Amino acid sequence: MPYTKHIKSTPISSALMHMALAMLILNLLSKKAIEVLTIKMPLIHRCGKIVPIYPQSEKAQINTWEMAGWVEETLRRCAERGIADPVPEPVRRRLGLIDRSEAFAGIHLPDDMKTKELARYRLAFDELLRVQLVLVLRKRALERDSLGIEHAVRGEMVQRFTASLPFPMTAAQQRTIAEINADLASGHPMHRLLQGDVGAGKTVVAVAAMLAAVDGGHQSAFSCESSHLDPLSFLLRGQMCMARRH
Repeated sequence: MPYTKHIKSTPISSALMHMALAMLILNLLSKKAIEVLTIKMPLIHRCGKIVPIYPQSEKAQINTWEMAGWVEETLRRCAERGIADPVPEPVRRRLGLIDRSEAFAGIHLPDDMKTKELARYRLAFDELLRVQLVLVLRKRALERDSLGIEHAVRGEMVQRFTASLPFPMTAAQQRTIAEINADLASGHPMHRLLQGDVGAGKTVVAVAAMLAAVDGGHQSAFSCESSHLDPLSFLLRGQMCMARRH
């Protein structure tokens, strides 16, 4: 995306603009760049509007004004046919997204800051969507091609563990444990990240998953990453031992 800068249309800024263009032309002519006479200067007709600033390459002899002209010409040629949009219109409407044609025009040639922000929001959504699609494809391929242990999840040890807790488990914890047990019994490697706020009960869910594996005759390991979880892990290990003894 280009860096955008707003240029106010005032007599002083217009005079400075013409002076800058004159200096640019003289500078190019001093380097025997006679083709400067045919270069389009997009800033001239965008005075008073937001102007895109692109990275320049002195080695490749490409400046921001040339890049802006090429981008503007590209958008003009694509205007009639439009740019293909992978996101269906009902989804765009529900999420408040503009289409890709508007987004590319709005990020390179915005009429105001609101247009630029709407375009940036849509293009940022596209980047995140591509990342998520790649992750989902990898997960599907892992589930399809990889073989894991098909755990015999009976739930007896997990039930004794949850019954020994001094507090009832929340509905979210119970639902998450059921989903993890379904993954363990599927015969495919589990590809799951448990996310929750501090104090939401993630460690209890992790211990329940460990006991589900142990209940099926397999081993499991518990790793505590910070000192503030040491007391909790000690208590939970005690509950695990109680669940196994019964």
